Amino acid sequence: SSAFFLLGFVMMLLVYLYLETGKKQYREGVEYGSARFGTLKEKKLFYGKEFSHDTILAQDVRLTLLDKKPPQYDRNKNIAVIGGSGSGKTFRFVKPNLIQMNSSNIVVDPKDHLAEKTGKLFLEHGYQVKVLDLVNMKNSDGFNP
Repeated sequence: SSAFFLLGFVMMLLVYLYLETGKKQYREGVEYGSARFGTLKEKKLFYGKEFSHDTILAQDVRLTLLDKKPPQYDRNKNIAVIGGSGSGKTFRFVKPNLIQMNSSNIVVDPKDHLAEKTGKLFLEHGYQVKVLDLVNMKNSDGFNP
């Protein structure tokens, strides 16, 4: 009798687990996504205490480099800027962030304009500027494959 009771209990438990784990959770009204632009209050949670310690991402969007944030507002600080010719990668993103001089940078510049335009500024502020020119090795700091 206790064996039948135990068997019945296990069967009921299995049926219950099957029904409960198969339920889907629906979010009414957001079937096609719930993405939206962040409010200014939400954006400010990613800002640092000082403007010069932030990476400029857009006109009013910044990401702190130096200030420690809670995990939900702490982001990876690596950035790759990709765009077509003339899209403003250097002028609108790379130069403004380089000129802030708030971190060390590795810049891949096929046109070789950035070292020419910002190198002196970095040297004046105590940075080391290294250039690897694979086209004209005489202009390069060195390369040892």
